[in-house]
Amino acid sequence: MRYYPKRAQGFEMNGDVAESLGLLQQWEEWDGDQYESELMAEFEEKYGVTPERLITFDDRKGGEVSGVTGFEDGLTYLLFDKKESGEEWEALLDILADNHIDIVEGAWSQLG
Repeated sequence: MRYYPKRAQGFEMNGDVAESLGLLQQWEEWDGDQYESELMAEFEEKYGVTPERLITFDDRKGGEVSGVTGFEDGLTYLLFDKKESGEEWEALLDILADNHIDIVEGAWSQLG
């Protein structure tokens, strides 16, 4: 197995953010799956934008994720394709800005 470079944009996800976006119940029920969750499905339904994954970065030697830049280690992020655009994306950016939620861009290598 080898590491593959990944890039994405997203925002830190926690209870406060989930509550401000109307996703607190789904956040509290999240089981840690990066690609499938009620939270991601509900997010897409509410905001018309499909998240790529929900991930907690754990950058450690020999781990699944390595070389994280832009994202803070140990925090959970809702990530989107770096090429995301369109009316729904712009509307989401406005909602996030109104709630003081910052979009960050980052990169990492993932074992695959």
